[in-house]
Amino acid sequence: MITRGVLEEARRVALRKRVFFRVLDSLERGILTLASRVLDAASDSLLASQLELILTKIGDATASRFLRYVERVGAKRLIKVLGCARAWRSRLDVSWVSPEFAHYLAFMDYNQPNGWEVTG
Repeated sequence: MITRGVLEEARRVALRKRVFFRVLDSLERGILTLASRVLDAASDSLLASQLELILTKIGDATASRFLRYVERVGAKRLIKVLGCARAWRSRLDVSWVSPEFAHYLAFMDYNQPNGWEVTG
């Protein structure tokens, strides 16, 4: 459930990170501002879905550069590693597959010096 505190915090973060006017159009800014001042909690499903879309936009825009890199590169690397394990017909337990492992793969690639790319 989306509460007033969540909306106020999202608006505050968006203003502080300078994405409030860049990412949201005037209607979305108005919905967020008005809802954060008037509502205690969003009970209407249509309003809640619109507020979720607005909060997702703000969250995507305020994510750090590394987290965007993890989503883009870490997931691709994890899929490649899983493909190799499947090609080797590995019967190992795949409990090591986790978001933390994707973070690790992205971190290893992120800190790699230029010119030291692994091809393949």
